[in-house]
Amino acid sequence: MKKIFIHSLIIFTLNITIFAYALDDNSTSIKAMRTEKRVALVIGNGSYKSSPLKNPVNDAIAMAKVLEGLNFEVISGVNLSKDEMMKRVIEFGNKIKNGGVGLFYYAGHGVQVNGQNYLIPINASIDTQEVVEVEAMSADYVLARMDAAKNRLNIVILDACRNNPFARSFRSVENGLAQMKAPKGSFIAYATAPGSVASDGEGKNGLYTQELMYSMQKPGLKIEEMFKDVRSSVQSKSNDKQTPWESSSITGDFYFKIDTDSKISKQAVPTSVITKNNINAEKEYWEKIKISKDVTDFQSFLTEYPNSSFAPVARLSIKQLEKINPSTQQAKVVKVSIPAKRQVTSIDGRYIDSGDGTIIDSQTGLMWTKKDSYADLGKCLDWNDSKSYIRKLVTGGYSDWRMPTVNELNKIYEQSKINSGFDGKFPVHIDPIFASGGAYFYWSSEENDSCCAHAVGFLGGKASPFSRGNCGGGGARAVRVRH
Repeated sequence: MKKIFIHSLIIFTLNITIFAYALDDNSTSIKAMRTEKRVALVIGNGSYKSSPLKNPVNDAIAMAKVLEGLNFEVISGVNLSKDEMMKRVIEFGNKIKNGGVGLFYYAGHGVQVNGQNYLIPINASIDTQEVVEVEAMSADYVLARMDAAKNRLNIVILDACRNNPFARSFRSVENGLAQMKAPKGSFIAYATAPGSVASDGEGKNGLYTQELMYSMQKPGLKIEEMFKDVRSSVQSKSNDKQTPWESSSITGDFYFKIDTDSKISKQAVPTSVITKNNINAEKEYWEKIKISKDVTDFQSFLTEYPNSSFAPVARLSIKQLEKINPSTQQAKVVKVSIPAKRQVTSIDGRYIDSGDGTIIDSQTGLMWTKKDSYADLGKCLDWNDSKSYIRKLVTGGYSDWRMPTVNELNKIYEQSKINSGFDGKFPVHIDPIFASGGAYFYWSSEENDSCCAHAVGFLGGKASPFSRGNCGGGGARAVRVRH
């Protein structure tokens, strides 16, 4: 009996030791990932003469922003010729030779010919099947450059599984893209299953890229789990008409967004520990604000923890404070008088820079923030974070800022005749009197359904529903009625 006990104890101790080493190894790899070099090449082609696509350029711009926020050095381009595409691939291949992670993202037309995939430049002149390999860039060319780099991990994402625009000229037509063999250490993702076709999409972004950007920003998901999350969302929102697909030969781990609250991934931590950590954070937050006399403190708490056990008390506190002082919010609003010499007027005289961080629209009487959230915070915001940002905003002595309507956003887009590049890459249609920032679209106060809210793009001026949990290069620009 004693021998059995000692034997069991040795096995138990050995298992504990192995588990401890496993955690330590995982922790070390996570630590290394935090400083690991990341390089991405992002291309979006949409301005084809014969079969233009509306989403790829928007997709590429938004994806570049998201990847930059995930610590990627991004090489990007839209509406490129074959030479321009290949030059960028060469530049990309040279950069990833130094190790780290390489990611290639392409949105646009792509076709398969004899089992080979080709990415179509906007200047391609394809009248027969035989000229495709001359006029288009082979996807294998990209894989070859990535494989030659011999870096740790390479990721290829192809949102190019649309209808073949040259089908009438081809002897035989094969739908979608062909499945490619993933070279060692690579992960290849398709917007839909090989041989299947995905639509261009009805909104600002294609469905696949929209869900991809959203899932990429979820912390603590390994690459396989992240793409599984995307597949589930796309299948659900397309009513099972579109099923994303992946091919992988990777052996190590990769996280687009590492969980900053832990040295190891959430998957390695017991659920009870995660729950305990969340409860502790929630309780600490509550302890800091529970005796506050500021309504916005309780509103912010409810935004962060809507299902908290403290939520009923928070709502009661809001009611009591508003009852004591019904104009709690308005009491903070101070009307600032700006000396005329500090005011700057736009070229057409429509906008007045008050010199206190606000812009007055002389035609509508509305007052806007000079900076958008990106210029202020240096990052994109989803719809919920935009609401929270504006609720806490005090600019120019005013605190009654709100999210604008679609119509109000359209007016500053339509009346701004001069384009200015917010980041030197892509022009946005907003008067230069507004501070340069980085957001390519602004959220409105108008919700579309349980998942989406309307946003207005300042590249093309189109209002469209967008997933509320996805920032995708967007942000907030606050407005108020000037009294």
